[in-house]
Amino acid sequence: MKTLLTAFFLSCFSFCYSATCESVVSGLWDDPTTWDCGSVPTDGDVAVISAGDIVEVGCNCGTYSNFRIEVYGTLDFQNGKKITMDANSEVQLYAGGLVTGGNGGSKIVIGGDGKWDGSDGDVVGPQYTDNFTTGFVPGILPIELLSFNAIVSEENTIRIYWSTAQEINNDFFTIERSSTGNDFTEIIEIPGAGNSTKKLSYEIYDKDPLENVVFYRLKQTDYDGNYEYFRIVDVKLENNNKIGDCNGTLSVFPNPCKEECKITLSQCEDNIVNDVKIEVLDIFGHIMLSETPLKQANESFTYSINTSNNYPPGIYFVKVIGSNAKSQKIIVK
Repeated sequence: MKTLLTAFFLSCFSFCYSATCESVVSGLWDDPTTWDCGSVPTDGDVAVISAGDIVEVGCNCGTYSNFRIEVYGTLDFQNGKKITMDANSEVQLYAGGLVTGGNGGSKIVIGGDGKWDGSDGDVVGPQYTDNFTTGFVPGILPIELLSFNAIVSEENTIRIYWSTAQEINNDFFTIERSSTGNDFTEIIEIPGAGNSTKKLSYEIYDKDPLENVVFYRLKQTDYDGNYEYFRIVDVKLENNNKIGDCNGTLSVFPNPCKEECKITLSQCEDNIVNDVKIEVLDIFGHIMLSETPLKQANESFTYSINTSNNYPPGIYFVKVIGSNAKSQKIIVK
């Protein structure tokens, strides 16, 4: 029987924002004096272009991770300049908001795909774009998720909780569960608020969780039946530090991973681990890579992956699977 262990190094990712930087004057994107936070917006932030301000993009900025841009004023691109974000990012133009300027080389890129360039012309709010659109589309993102987390609250009970900043036509949320981070099963539906512009918080308790590591995924469904998935979180239960009789260590280095990183399963006793398979999955459970590495003389396994090929910036799971299994999250920049 396969088991799964997870090594943790990240507590906040997809659609979980750490700070808000709001423009206080018209100025350059990469000028700290433009922003009330006293620095240029960075990974995990919400960058707000205030009404009446013109923020000019004069840099090839990014790649930003878990990033949100809110435009109430004007976001103006110089020729050939761009803002690049990972697949967990989004841009929202509100009424009066404008994206303009530049030429065909001026771009907004999300998850490796160009969502807008200067040749498309001006974009006037309310419109938005994210990893699930081909470009800007009319309207406001139906759910602005502030956080989604899961923790062990007491023995064999997991608290799952999330919060929203706004909801539009939100019928209900669904919590889905998995033992692998790949195949999910629905465990509960929670009514949504319909329409709301204030912060709302939700929580449930899983009193009969799966063994070892449990993966949870949040799904949101509108009144018209349209739905979207948000982030995956995972929780490691106690007494799961061993793989059979192997106190082996799964490591990914460097992490965050730029261009190339090495996956290693080491420190296993002789004959504990036989053939293994390495899988790399995105946050939606899609398998990006499946390979069988060669076993070294010391019973360890080492495999290198080149993330510059077909790996948009974002968060991935690396799984090493044999008679037992381990998993670890990695960030690709």
